[in-house]
Amino acid sequence: MSHDIEIRRTGFANATQRVTPRPGFPQKLDFDLTALDQSTGGGYPMVRKTGSGQELKLVPSGQFTMGSSRRQTGRRANEVLRPVRLTKAFYLGVREVTNTEFRAFKPDHKSGEFGGKTLDEGDQPVVRVTPEEAMQYLNWLSIRDGLQPVYEQKNGVWAAVRPLRGGYRLPTEAEWEWTARFVSRDEKDGLLYPWGADWPPPDRSGNWADVSARNMLPTILVTYNDGYPVSAPAGTFEPNPVGIRDLGNNVSEWIQDFYVPDITENVKLVEDPLGPETGQLHVVRGASWRSATVTDLRMAARNSGTDAREDIGFRIARNLE
Repeated sequence: MSHDIEIRRTGFANATQRVTPRPGFPQKLDFDLTALDQSTGGGYPMVRKTGSGQELKLVPSGQFTMGSSRRQTGRRANEVLRPVRLTKAFYLGVREVTNTEFRAFKPDHKSGEFGGKTLDEGDQPVVRVTPEEAMQYLNWLSIRDGLQPVYEQKNGVWAAVRPLRGGYRLPTEAEWEWTARFVSRDEKDGLLYPWGADWPPPDRSGNWADVSARNMLPTILVTYNDGYPVSAPAGTFEPNPVGIRDLGNNVSEWIQDFYVPDITENVKLVEDPLGPETGQLHVVRGASWRSATVTDLRMAARNSGTDAREDIGFRIARNLE
């Protein structure tokens, strides 16, 4: 009978080998242990899965500049430039949470419809959820998978416990923008749009307000057709350089940070920002199937809200450990 031998050493990835004992024949096993690197994610699994089978991809740490230059076409005043360093790698959902996945937590949830088109298919991103409902789902998923829940309710407000625990959570704004604009760890400016730097978007590069939605929405991309008048199945479009799908298209996404307009530029480097500890509104990032302007399709675009909407969903994040 074969046995799996696992070697564990603090600071190194676990290593396993299978051996079949043979009486009278000594066997020698050599293990090559990989040192864990929390910055690059070296030695950690490239993909982790939730108990529901949702894939979370490893995103390396790095330094970049959040926000946009005042010279950038379409810029809003709340996109001030801020140098940021993420000191540790983290995990981010490859796609948005779907209706089927959310209904395992809340069976009666309905994402509804828009313009006579359904938003409620099982593989479409769940929408019409508040940030608090997203947090409650993530706590439920954490408990089910034996992880410590990240969120607690205090004085009627749901917020993350600091320092962040190891359960499932929403991405921070810095994590979202770093991943969405990622080209390489050495590229500090990153992507202008989800597809690159040129306007308009190339064919089928994402799900935005296209000609298929011309009878439903007031503003559309008149030369673009992605084939989906409302949300597409989660994970439909090509992944970005980190392997994450639909960042900046399909549905906008709730972010963990409470929203502030950031009207003053910050020239000092900030590490691992979490945003304000309290607030009323949450940050919303990324364009959706309703978006059609240069302003909204840029990766630096920031919005805010607290109410459930037909074009806002969320994805799962998790600490490295």
